[in-house]
Amino acid sequence: MTPTPPRFVRPLLALAVLCPVALPSAYAIQPQRWTHSTEADFEAGELDGVVVTNLGDIKLATAVDSLGEFPEEVTVIYDMAVVGETTFIAAGPAGKLLKLVDGEITELADLPDHQVFALLASSEGFVTAALSGQESKLVAYDAEGEVLREMLLPEDVRYIWDMATRNDGEQLVLATGPEGKVLGVNADGETVELLDTAQANVLCLAEGANGAIFAGTDTDGLVYRLDAEGVAFVAYDADEPEIGALLVAEDGSVYVGTADAEQATPGRMEDPTEEETGRPEPEGDAEAAPPAELPGDPEPQPLDTAEGAEAAEGVAEETEAGAEAATEEAAAEDAAAEDSAEETEIAEAGPPSPEQLDALREEVRKRLLAARKSGKVAAGPASGKSAARPTRNARPASTGGDKSGNAVYRIDTQGFVSEVFRESVAVLDLVEQADGHILVGTGSEGQLYRLDPAAGETSVLNDLEAQQLLTLVVADGRILVGGSNPAALIELTDETAGEGSYTSDVLDATHISLWGTFLVTAQGMGDNGTVQVETRSGNVSDPEIAAWSEWSVAESVTAQVADPLQPREYTIGSPPARFLQYRLTLQGGDTAEAGGPTVGKVELAYVTPNLRPSVSSFTAAYPDFAGVDQPASPAMSIGWEATDENGDRLLYDLEFKPAAATKNGWLPLVEDLADASYEWDTRKVPDGRYHLRVTADDRLDNPGDMAMQARRLADPVLIDNTPPAAGELKVEVTGTTAKVSATAKDAYSPIQSVAYTLDDAKEYTPVLPDDLIYDSTSEAWSATLSDLSPGGHSLTVRTLDARGNATYTSTLFEVK
Repeated sequence: MTPTPPRFVRPLLALAVLCPVALPSAYAIQPQRWTHSTEADFEAGELDGVVVTNLGDIKLATAVDSLGEFPEEVTVIYDMAVVGETTFIAAGPAGKLLKLVDGEITELADLPDHQVFALLASSEGFVTAALSGQESKLVAYDAEGEVLREMLLPEDVRYIWDMATRNDGEQLVLATGPEGKVLGVNADGETVELLDTAQANVLCLAEGANGAIFAGTDTDGLVYRLDAEGVAFVAYDADEPEIGALLVAEDGSVYVGTADAEQATPGRMEDPTEEETGRPEPEGDAEAAPPAELPGDPEPQPLDTAEGAEAAEGVAEETEAGAEAATEEAAAEDAAAEDSAEETEIAEAGPPSPEQLDALREEVRKRLLAARKSGKVAAGPASGKSAARPTRNARPASTGGDKSGNAVYRIDTQGFVSEVFRESVAVLDLVEQADGHILVGTGSEGQLYRLDPAAGETSVLNDLEAQQLLTLVVADGRILVGGSNPAALIELTDETAGEGSYTSDVLDATHISLWGTFLVTAQGMGDNGTVQVETRSGNVSDPEIAAWSEWSVAESVTAQVADPLQPREYTIGSPPARFLQYRLTLQGGDTAEAGGPTVGKVELAYVTPNLRPSVSSFTAAYPDFAGVDQPASPAMSIGWEATDENGDRLLYDLEFKPAAATKNGWLPLVEDLADASYEWDTRKVPDGRYHLRVTADDRLDNPGDMAMQARRLADPVLIDNTPPAAGELKVEVTGTTAKVSATAKDAYSPIQSVAYTLDDAKEYTPVLPDDLIYDSTSEAWSATLSDLSPGGHSLTVRTLDARGNATYTSTLFEVK
């Protein structure tokens, strides 16, 4: 809560309708405010049809429609393609090809020996399905499920993770594994190798300008650019080991999403920003941030593919034997990693020759085939851990970074890279909206993010029941989202939801309070597009377990043409209470196509009763005894601790009185102290025992009769600045021996010690009292001085009381 300047107190509202508690009539004039303007401020509230961005803006969510109902055995949606009125769906875990027509989902093909990870729509009215398995192939289906043609792929292709076309569809491009190759299928059916990445799998593709193809790999998280002439180079080497999605935007920039499964964990990677940090100024080129680094080395070195092949093989075994096989896969990876030590040493020694690389792959293939029981990809249920793509352990420390989570990077047309998104999710697919915003499908919590790189804004469009959003498809202005575990098909409309609401968390004023104004800063409102504000109050923390007031009459926030950033002010109409809650209802109206209104900040003012200050401790004491060579300090240190729950400034008055004085015998010591400490020069009062009292007063922030005070007494203190009386020194000389005696007395403090020095001795010799313990204000003592030389002698006695006051007494005597 941030104090605000004093303001007039509003008339007291009747509380009888809320509870029978009598409300104090004295309210502090220093109001407090709840201010909500950041993502962290709004995070605890309830969202219904609205989203909160990372910049702290509340906006209407994108409207969504659920399409069709999937068979119970279908839990995974790998890919989708739209051809005319038919939406083709690659489903799992048992390989199936489905279609959606007129809101009904039906099965087109049952594929017991294959999985379909990729679909590609054709302008000729059919879809190409990439069937992964022991014999991988491409099959063209029409809308009725008839096979139009099919083509077998090379026997080393077990997985086809993605497909794309280039050169106006003249060549079909395939992302394959476990050999990490990009293949091309020409119009005459010829299959050609376009790129060998020396990685385990090429997971995703995107078509760029002038026939270029971008390809993302696992193992080392590389992004290749393959131009129309077949020249390839690494455009980016990500810190993360797996590239899960690629997108070439309309402006030519490339968005790269990473999908390291180890970094996809539940919850936020970092807490939302608690402070306002400003926002970037949008630019025409939609540059998200200054360039982070230059693109990678254009000549990638061949790498050991054994580990990557094992990872891909693990996915095949998961598909083959379900969740149980996923556990076996981890053990197999550990064992195979040891077996591949020799190959790793060869790879580290330098780039292998083509013959060595072929021999290495052949050896890895033999070992994998020996470990495989069935020798083919069966249609058993897939592991719940990984429904679509293989995952690996973190890449070697020599090439990886230290950032957590996964990211979306932007490679601009000059090759410079900037990070536009990072969160503890796996980035599984990317698409661009018509307005240039980027949609990000993620796992493992099924959140659909929207990025506005130009504005630096990130928001969760929808938090779906599905755990993974493996596929996003843009077709004819529609955006389809395929969710897995459970299976779901969602369509995002071009417009925002017509209405949505944000309900704040319960706000606690700590005491029954009087509510002031509700300030709302909102933009983007037009005809019938508005924000409505409501409040309710109560005296229990949970409005669901006991009665609160009803929601107040909704107030409409109107547009401010002259100054759109000027907050609109409304009176909080809820009755006085301890707890308050507000609700914002956003209505799009005529601005729906532009995204509807945006609420950037809310402030709620309140005043609590002027509560009495509190003094929790009050002490007074002299400083510790500095030693016999230092005089006792007369300054007594007085200190106290005081608080005011209203946050009012406090002034302090100190008083004292002798212990024997009457009840009203208080004398002023000091007034109007702002600090909670004071040094009292006690020489200004007679020795004796005294009472001390401190009064804390909040009169600085409250007018006369509204100010309140709190008092506290310290334990009685003793003021003793007078040294003890040493008493008369008696010296009796007998031969060479002298007996010295005296009785020391002090009016208030016990005698602490007696010591003497003879003649020119530098050190004092302590003396015990006659009763052997110094514990009284009167102590008799004696000392015997032996073996004295004849002649005159000087004796000095030091008498010290418990306060440190000292008396020095000297005498002369003669030994004959």
